[in-house]
Amino acid sequence: MSIDESASLFYQEEELLSKTKAIVELSEHKDNPLLKDLQEITNGYNSLLRQSKKLVKMSDSSQKKLNETIRKLEETTKLLKEEQARAEELLLNILPLKIAEELKSNGFVSPVYYESVSILFTDFKNFTSTARYLKPQQLVKKLDLAYQEFDEVCMSHSVEKLKTIGDAYMCVAGLPNRNKTHPIDICLVAIKFQKVVVSIKDILSREFNEDFWDIRIGIHSGSVISGVIGKSKFSFDIWGDAVNVAARLESGCIENRINVSHTTYESAKDFFDFEYRGKFEAKNRGSMDMYFLNGIKPELAEREIRPNQTFLKMYEEFKNY
Repeated sequence: MSIDESASLFYQEEELLSKTKAIVELSEHKDNPLLKDLQEITNGYNSLLRQSKKLVKMSDSSQKKLNETIRKLEETTKLLKEEQARAEELLLNILPLKIAEELKSNGFVSPVYYESVSILFTDFKNFTSTARYLKPQQLVKKLDLAYQEFDEVCMSHSVEKLKTIGDAYMCVAGLPNRNKTHPIDICLVAIKFQKVVVSIKDILSREFNEDFWDIRIGIHSGSVISGVIGKSKFSFDIWGDAVNVAARLESGCIENRINVSHTTYESAKDFFDFEYRGKFEAKNRGSMDMYFLNGIKPELAEREIRPNQTFLKMYEEFKNY
Protein backbone atom coordinates (compact mmCIF):
# COMPACT_ATOMS: atom_id res chain seq x y z
CA MET A 1 0.00 0.00 0.00
CA SER A 2 1.33 3.48 -0.90
CA ILE A 3 1.60 6.41 1.53
CA ASP A 4 -1.26 8.25 -0.25
CA GLU A 5 -3.58 5.22 0.01
CA SER A 6 -2.76 4.67 3.71
CA ALA A 7 -3.34 8.35 4.51
CA SER A 8 -6.73 8.33 2.71
CA LEU A 9 -7.84 5.27 4.69
CA PHE A 10 -6.68 6.92 7.90
CA TYR A 11 -8.77 10.07 7.36
CA GLN A 12 -11.86 8.11 6.28
CA GLU A 13 -11.71 6.03 9.46
CA GLU A 14 -11.26 9.15 11.62
CA GLU A 15 -14.41 10.66 10.15
CA LEU A 16 -16.41 7.42 10.61
CA LEU A 17 -15.23 7.06 14.21
CA SER A 18 -16.26 10.63 14.98
CA LYS A 19 -19.76 9.99 13.65
CA THR A 20 -20.03 6.76 15.63
CA LYS A 21 -19.07 8.52 18.90
CA ALA A 22 -21.72 11.12 18.23
CA ILE A 23 -24.37 8.43 17.94
CA VAL A 24 -23.24 6.89 21.24
CA GLU A 25 -23.47 10.23 23.03
CA LEU A 26 -27.03 10.69 21.73
CA SER A 27 -28.13 7.44 23.35
CA GLU A 28 -30.39 8.35 26.31
CA HIS A 29 -30.08 5.16 28.31
CA LYS A 30 -27.01 3.23 29.31
CA ASP A 31 -28.95 -0.04 28.96
CA ASN A 32 -29.99 0.81 25.46
CA PRO A 33 -29.41 -2.42 23.41
CA LEU A 34 -27.94 -0.33 20.64
CA LEU A 35 -25.24 0.97 22.96
CA LYS A 36 -23.51 -2.36 23.23
CA ASP A 37 -23.51 -2.83 19.46
CA LEU A 38 -22.26 0.68 18.90
CA GLN A 39 -19.50 0.20 21.46
CA GLU A 40 -18.36 -2.94 19.69
CA ILE A 41 -18.35 -1.04 16.41
CA THR A 42 -16.35 1.75 18.05
CA ASN A 43 -13.81 -0.72 19.45
CA GLY A 44 -13.50 -2.33 16.05
CA TYR A 45 -12.90 1.00 14.43
CA ASN A 46 -10.33 1.92 17.10
CA SER A 47 -8.44 -1.27 16.33
CA LEU A 48 -8.64 -0.59 12.61
CA LEU A 49 -7.47 2.97 13.18
CA ARG A 50 -4.41 1.80 15.12
CA GLN A 51 -3.53 -0.61 12.32
CA SER A 52 -3.94 2.16 9.74
CA LYS A 53 -1.58 4.43 11.70
CA LYS A 54 0.98 1.64 11.77
CA LEU A 55 0.63 1.19 8.00
CA VAL A 56 1.15 4.93 7.42
CA LYS A 57 4.24 4.86 9.64
CA MET A 58 5.60 1.76 7.87
CA SER A 59 4.96 3.31 4.45
CA ASP A 60 6.73 6.52 5.51
CA SER A 61 9.73 4.50 6.69
CA SER A 62 9.80 2.53 3.43
CA GLN A 63 9.72 5.75 1.43
CA LYS A 64 12.67 7.12 3.40
CA LYS A 65 14.63 3.94 2.75
CA LEU A 66 13.75 4.12 -0.95
CA ASN A 67 14.87 7.76 -1.10
CA GLU A 68 18.15 6.86 0.60
CA THR A 69 18.73 3.99 -1.84
CA ILE A 70 18.07 6.31 -4.80
CA ARG A 71 20.49 8.88 -3.36
CA LYS A 72 23.22 6.26 -2.98
CA LEU A 73 22.63 5.00 -6.52
CA GLU A 74 22.91 8.55 -7.88
CA GLU A 75 26.20 9.05 -5.98
CA THR A 76 27.54 5.73 -7.29
CA THR A 77 26.53 6.63 -10.86
CA LYS A 78 28.30 9.99 -10.54
CA LEU A 79 31.47 8.31 -9.26
CA LEU A 80 31.36 5.75 -12.09
CA LYS A 81 31.03 8.54 -14.68
CA GLU A 82 33.99 10.38 -13.12
CA GLU A 83 36.09 7.20 -13.21
CA GLN A 84 35.08 6.57 -16.82
CA ALA A 85 36.11 10.13 -17.74
CA ARG A 86 39.49 9.63 -16.05
CA ALA A 87 39.99 6.31 -17.82
CA GLU A 88 39.20 7.90 -21.19
CA GLU A 89 41.58 10.76 -20.44
CA LEU A 90 44.35 8.27 -19.65
CA LEU A 91 43.59 6.38 -22.88
CA LEU A 92 43.93 9.63 -24.85
CA ASN A 93 47.32 10.16 -23.23
CA ILE A 94 48.40 6.84 -24.75
CA LEU A 95 46.54 6.81 -28.08
CA PRO A 96 45.45 9.45 -30.61
CA LEU A 97 41.75 10.37 -30.35
CA LYS A 98 40.78 8.63 -33.59
CA ILE A 99 42.61 5.45 -32.57
CA ALA A 100 41.16 5.50 -29.04
CA GLU A 101 37.62 5.80 -30.42
CA GLU A 102 38.21 2.85 -32.76
CA LEU A 103 39.54 0.77 -29.87
CA LYS A 104 36.54 1.61 -27.65
CA SER A 105 34.08 0.94 -30.46
CA ASN A 106 35.54 -2.26 -31.91
CA GLY A 107 37.79 -3.62 -29.16
CA PHE A 108 40.75 -3.58 -31.55
CA VAL A 109 42.56 -1.25 -33.97
CA SER A 110 43.16 -2.24 -37.58
CA PRO A 111 46.65 -1.58 -39.01
CA VAL A 112 46.69 1.30 -41.50
CA TYR A 113 49.05 2.07 -44.39
CA TYR A 114 50.03 5.72 -44.94
CA GLU A 115 51.58 6.67 -48.25
CA SER A 116 53.28 9.75 -46.83
CA VAL A 117 53.96 11.05 -43.32
CA SER A 118 56.82 12.99 -41.76
CA ILE A 119 58.79 11.52 -38.86
CA LEU A 120 60.97 13.40 -36.38
CA PHE A 121 63.53 12.02 -33.93
CA THR A 122 65.48 13.95 -31.31
CA ASP A 123 68.14 13.01 -28.81
CA PHE A 124 70.54 14.84 -26.51
CA LYS A 125 74.25 14.75 -27.18
CA ASN A 126 76.36 13.19 -24.39
CA PHE A 127 73.23 12.32 -22.42
CA THR A 128 74.41 8.85 -21.44
CA SER A 129 77.85 9.95 -20.28
CA THR A 130 76.53 12.83 -18.16
CA ALA A 131 73.32 11.27 -16.86
CA ARG A 132 75.17 8.87 -14.56
CA TYR A 133 76.47 11.82 -12.53
CA LEU A 134 72.98 13.20 -11.88
CA LYS A 135 70.67 12.22 -9.06
CA PRO A 136 67.50 10.45 -10.28
CA GLN A 137 65.33 13.45 -9.40
CA GLN A 138 67.61 15.82 -11.30
CA LEU A 139 67.73 13.60 -14.36
CA VAL A 140 63.96 13.17 -14.63
CA LYS A 141 63.29 16.83 -13.87
CA LYS A 142 65.63 17.99 -16.64
CA LEU A 143 64.16 15.62 -19.22
CA ASP A 144 60.65 16.59 -18.19
CA LEU A 145 61.43 20.27 -18.69
CA ALA A 146 62.05 19.60 -22.36
CA TYR A 147 59.47 16.88 -22.98
CA GLN A 148 56.55 18.81 -21.51
CA GLU A 149 57.36 21.69 -23.83
CA PHE A 150 57.81 19.32 -26.77
CA ASP A 151 54.36 17.84 -26.07
CA GLU A 152 52.79 21.31 -26.14
CA VAL A 153 54.50 22.15 -29.43
CA CYS A 154 53.28 18.91 -31.03
CA MET A 155 49.69 19.51 -29.93
CA SER A 156 49.72 23.06 -31.31
CA HIS A 157 50.64 21.72 -34.77
CA SER A 158 48.45 18.56 -34.77
CA VAL A 159 51.57 16.38 -34.66
CA GLU A 160 51.35 13.06 -32.83
CA LYS A 161 53.89 12.27 -30.15
CA LEU A 162 54.61 8.56 -30.38
CA LYS A 163 57.04 7.83 -27.56
CA THR A 164 60.22 8.60 -25.67
CA ILE A 165 63.02 6.08 -25.30
CA GLY A 166 65.60 7.29 -22.82
CA ASP A 167 66.61 10.71 -24.12
CA ALA A 168 65.07 10.11 -27.57
CA TYR A 169 61.77 11.73 -28.51
CA MET A 170 59.74 10.57 -31.51
CA CYS A 171 56.76 12.24 -33.17
CA VAL A 172 55.01 12.05 -36.55
CA ALA A 173 52.90 14.39 -38.70
CA GLY A 174 50.26 13.26 -41.20
CA LEU A 175 48.51 10.59 -39.15
CA PRO A 176 46.08 9.36 -38.00
CA ASN A 177 44.36 12.21 -39.87
CA ARG A 178 45.94 12.35 -43.30
CA ASN A 179 47.05 15.73 -44.63
CA LYS A 180 49.34 17.23 -47.26
CA THR A 181 50.97 19.75 -44.95
CA HIS A 182 52.84 17.25 -42.76
CA PRO A 183 56.36 18.13 -44.07
CA ILE A 184 55.73 21.80 -43.24
CA ASP A 185 54.17 20.99 -39.87
CA ILE A 186 57.08 18.80 -38.81
CA CYS A 187 59.63 21.45 -39.80
CA LEU A 188 57.82 24.07 -37.72
CA VAL A 189 57.84 21.66 -34.78
CA ALA A 190 61.58 21.02 -35.17
CA ILE A 191 62.37 24.76 -35.19
CA LYS A 192 60.34 25.26 -32.01
CA PHE A 193 62.06 22.28 -30.36
CA GLN A 194 65.35 24.05 -30.96
CA LYS A 195 64.05 27.22 -29.35
CA VAL A 196 62.74 25.26 -26.35
CA VAL A 197 66.20 23.83 -25.68
CA VAL A 198 67.84 27.25 -26.07
CA SER A 199 65.37 28.69 -23.55
CA ILE A 200 65.92 25.86 -21.04
CA LYS A 201 69.69 26.27 -21.33
CA ASP A 202 69.41 29.99 -20.67
CA ILE A 203 67.19 29.58 -17.60
CA LEU A 204 69.24 26.78 -16.03
CA SER A 205 72.51 28.61 -16.63
CA ARG A 206 71.31 32.01 -15.43
CA GLU A 207 69.25 30.97 -12.40
CA PHE A 208 70.82 27.69 -11.24
CA ASN A 209 74.28 27.65 -12.82
CA GLU A 210 73.44 24.29 -14.42
CA ASP A 211 74.05 22.90 -17.90
CA PHE A 212 71.61 21.30 -20.30
CA TRP A 213 72.26 18.98 -23.22
CA ASP A 214 72.64 19.93 -26.87
CA ILE A 215 69.88 18.58 -29.12
CA ARG A 216 70.06 16.73 -32.43
CA ILE A 217 67.04 16.44 -34.72
CA GLY A 218 66.44 14.24 -37.77
CA ILE A 219 63.44 14.40 -40.14
CA HIS A 220 62.32 12.23 -43.04
CA SER A 221 59.07 11.85 -45.01
CA GLY A 222 57.86 8.53 -46.38
CA SER A 223 55.39 5.67 -46.10
CA VAL A 224 54.64 3.78 -42.87
CA ILE A 225 52.23 1.30 -41.33
CA SER A 226 50.57 2.26 -38.06
CA GLY A 227 48.95 0.04 -35.46
CA VAL A 228 48.33 -0.68 -31.80
CA ILE A 229 50.25 -3.49 -30.14
CA GLY A 230 50.25 -4.94 -26.66
CA LYS A 231 47.57 -6.28 -24.33
CA SER A 232 48.20 -5.11 -20.78
CA LYS A 233 49.74 -1.83 -21.99
CA PHE A 234 48.66 -0.45 -25.34
CA SER A 235 51.24 1.12 -27.60
CA PHE A 236 50.48 3.07 -30.79
CA ASP A 237 53.46 2.87 -33.12
CA ILE A 238 54.59 3.07 -36.74
CA TRP A 239 56.86 0.82 -38.79
CA GLY A 240 58.61 1.10 -42.11
CA ASP A 241 61.79 2.08 -43.86
CA ALA A 242 60.96 5.76 -43.39
CA VAL A 243 61.30 5.33 -39.61
CA ASN A 244 64.81 3.93 -39.98
CA VAL A 245 65.86 6.76 -42.32
CA ALA A 246 64.59 9.42 -39.87
CA ALA A 247 66.49 7.75 -37.02
CA ARG A 248 69.63 7.62 -39.18
CA LEU A 249 69.33 11.34 -40.00
CA GLU A 250 69.06 12.14 -36.28
CA SER A 251 72.09 10.07 -35.31
CA GLY A 252 74.08 11.63 -38.15
CA CYS A 253 73.18 15.17 -37.18
CA ILE A 254 75.46 17.57 -35.33
CA GLU A 255 74.42 19.27 -32.10
CA ASN A 256 71.79 22.02 -32.20
CA ARG A 257 70.99 21.44 -35.87
CA ILE A 258 68.10 19.89 -37.80
CA ASN A 259 69.03 17.25 -40.38
CA VAL A 260 66.44 16.74 -43.13
CA SER A 261 66.11 14.23 -45.98
CA HIS A 262 65.72 15.19 -49.63
CA THR A 263 62.10 13.99 -49.60
CA THR A 264 61.13 16.41 -46.83
CA TYR A 265 63.22 19.16 -48.40
CA GLU A 266 61.36 18.89 -51.73
CA SER A 267 57.98 19.33 -50.04
CA ALA A 268 58.99 22.17 -47.71
CA LYS A 269 61.64 24.11 -49.66
CA ASP A 270 59.28 26.99 -50.58
CA PHE A 271 58.67 27.73 -46.89
CA PHE A 272 62.04 27.21 -45.23
CA ASP A 273 65.70 28.06 -45.60
CA PHE A 274 67.69 24.86 -46.22
CA GLU A 275 71.40 24.27 -46.56
CA TYR A 276 72.66 21.30 -48.59
CA ARG A 277 74.91 19.17 -46.43
CA GLY A 278 75.94 16.26 -48.63
CA LYS A 279 75.09 12.57 -48.68
CA PHE A 280 74.74 9.86 -46.07
CA GLU A 281 74.43 6.12 -46.23
CA ALA A 282 71.02 4.75 -45.24
CA LYS A 283 70.48 1.05 -44.58
CA ASN A 284 68.88 -0.66 -47.58
CA ARG A 285 68.68 2.71 -49.37
CA GLY A 286 72.26 3.56 -50.32
CA SER A 287 73.40 7.19 -50.53
CA MET A 288 70.81 9.88 -49.78
CA ASP A 289 71.00 13.67 -49.85
CA MET A 290 70.57 15.56 -46.61
CA TYR A 291 70.02 19.19 -45.70
CA PHE A 292 70.21 21.42 -42.66
CA LEU A 293 66.97 23.20 -41.87
CA ASN A 294 68.02 26.72 -40.81
CA GLY A 295 64.57 28.19 -40.21
CA ILE A 296 61.63 29.85 -41.92
CA LYS A 297 62.55 31.96 -44.92
CA PRO A 298 63.12 35.54 -43.70
CA GLU A 299 60.44 36.99 -45.97
CA LEU A 300 57.88 34.52 -44.53
CA ALA A 301 58.70 34.92 -40.82
CA GLU A 302 57.89 37.13 -37.88
CA ARG A 303 60.48 37.10 -35.09
CA GLU A 304 62.36 34.30 -36.86
CA ILE A 305 60.18 31.33 -35.82
CA ARG A 306 56.64 32.63 -36.29
CA PRO A 307 55.03 32.33 -39.75
CA ASN A 308 53.73 35.64 -41.12
CA GLN A 309 50.56 36.21 -43.15
CA THR A 310 52.29 35.40 -46.44
CA PHE A 311 53.46 32.06 -45.02
CA LEU A 312 49.96 31.26 -43.77
CA LYS A 313 48.41 32.13 -47.13
CA MET A 314 50.90 29.87 -48.93
CA TYR A 315 50.20 27.14 -46.35
CA GLU A 316 46.47 27.24 -47.05
CA GLU A 317 47.09 27.10 -50.80
CA PHE A 318 49.44 24.15 -50.33
CA LYS A 319 46.88 22.36 -48.14
CA ASN A 320 44.09 22.77 -50.69
CA TYR A 321 46.15 22.21 -53.84
